[in-house]
Amino acid sequence: MTTRELLVLGHDVRQVPPVYAKPFRQSHKNDFRDAHAIAEAVQRPTTRCVPAKTEEQLVCALVRSQ
Repeated sequence: MTTRELLVLGHDVRQVPPVYAKPFRQSHKNDFRDAHAIAEAVQRPTTRCVPAKTEEQLVCALVRSQ
């Protein structure tokens, strides 16, 4: 599911940039440790989350990349 679909369903969606989750990852990188680091970063009050992109922003990015 995409972020916008989850928002429509009423979920509190927060996207964390990788640079904010990286300090919480321990040793080698794998999916489990990445998920744990993201969960830890989201719980911190100082972590800044990025807003979900709108359909218009996605279309503009797609057009620019061509």
